[in-house]
Amino acid sequence: MESYNLIILEDSQSTNNLLRDSLLECKSIHFNIYQAYDIKSAVRLLKKYKNSINYMLIDLILPDGDGEELIRKISKSTLDLKVIALTIDEDLQRRENLFKYGVIDYFLKTSPTVFIADQVIKTIISLERNKNIKILVVDDSAVVRSYIEDILKNRNYQIITSSNGADAITILEQDPTISMLTLDLEMPQMDGKDVVFELRHKEKFFNLPILILSGTKDKDLIVRTIKNGANDFMKKPFSIEEFVLKCESLINIASTQNEIYLLNKNLEERVKLELEKNREKDKVMIQQSRLASMGEMISNIAHQWRQPLSSLSLIVQDVHDAYQHDELNREYLDNATDSSIRIIDFMSKTIDDFRNFFKPNKSKSIFKINELIDETLELVNATFRSKEITVKKFLLEDDAKVLGYPNEFSQVILNILKNAQDILTEREIENKLVTVKSSIKKDRVLISIEDNAGGIELDNIHKVFDPYFSTKHKAQGTGIGLYMSKQIIESHMRGILNVKNSETGAIFEIKLKYEE
Repeated sequence: MESYNLIILEDSQSTNNLLRDSLLECKSIHFNIYQAYDIKSAVRLLKKYKNSINYMLIDLILPDGDGEELIRKISKSTLDLKVIALTIDEDLQRRENLFKYGVIDYFLKTSPTVFIADQVIKTIISLERNKNIKILVVDDSAVVRSYIEDILKNRNYQIITSSNGADAITILEQDPTISMLTLDLEMPQMDGKDVVFELRHKEKFFNLPILILSGTKDKDLIVRTIKNGANDFMKKPFSIEEFVLKCESLINIASTQNEIYLLNKNLEERVKLELEKNREKDKVMIQQSRLASMGEMISNIAHQWRQPLSSLSLIVQDVHDAYQHDELNREYLDNATDSSIRIIDFMSKTIDDFRNFFKPNKSKSIFKINELIDETLELVNATFRSKEITVKKFLLEDDAKVLGYPNEFSQVILNILKNAQDILTEREIENKLVTVKSSIKKDRVLISIEDNAGGIELDNIHKVFDPYFSTKHKAQGTGIGLYMSKQIIESHMRGILNVKNSETGAIFEIKLKYEE
């Protein structure tokens, strides 16, 4: 933490103590404070500590003299300290005199003492910040350049000077750390208006604060300069106090704009990074969901193959019996072969159906909703029959088309059907029923899947799409199927997936944009 030596010259002991206590409470700056109640004691402190005093608060009305006189002496001395005045006088001329003597700022004693202390702290923080800020002063008058340089150096700014506009542009091109430009409007060769015009046509100088100084009476020239991109204007001769305030204000605004720009840039980068992470997470979770479905798929394959395998077994046995009983002729053998081939083709198609389900879609394509629903129902047909679940379909006569990822959509339908199967079985529902409907409303295709298992508990209905939420036993469910289904429909296919209860059970509704 920075530490500063500061003298408080105030004849009121209570005010002096309040200022001291308030400054000592500052968390960001550490002060070594010396108190003086008259000019004599203050001078003794200055002699004792010589150039180690950094700041001095001086009351202008003191019992043994005028504080302004002490300020004048300090300004003419070699003492390297910054003076802040305390006054009850708001006279404009006196204030201007104080700034001519090098006073950093002044505060009215009519303000609360705590407020004054807070302003002193802010002023010191600002002065320390100024040490890292460069200002380019451009004026064809050496006297004016020197005058402005002294004012700004007193505020701890780093100052670079230039006598003409062309050199100023070169300096700015070579030093990107310059934070502000004070610019004389009327200069030979290249005037201030042209400098502003050229700078604002370069993107890197878009936000450079530019303060125009001029003694011209041509109001139109001033307006055109502001229109060209200058931030503010001051008429010569100018008030030191106003000039300093304008410089600080322009620098603060530019600094804030830069912070906002960097914040937005960092935010964009963070959002981009988080989106990438989420995409990767979604890919992993989709894969987890697919892997979690593989066991169910193998079970479905087993159900699909059980009947064909039994039929093949009977054919083989029948061929053997036919041979033993001398019934194996050409016609019999051809019929047995044809039947076996049909059964094997069916089993092969089943493998293709399941293989296609797990094949990832790399790009969106237009597909038919009813066709894909029928294909997905075929995958669970045998399983549903074994569990005595009836499926009723009410699908559009003309198959509706949507744009998306067919296999991912099939996985969504499969996840919802699997949930219906599990809850119907778990609750031992008689006359188990799943109803699948499709319809078109305006430009949307609506798909609904309803079971008759009694519905979802109200405490859980808003959680069913949460990741890793499951009402099933851990051995039965991972809680990612419905989460990934919602991600697929809403993030990947720009649709809507919702759930609600009906009179008999739960209804999952999917809305997708209809493609003509």
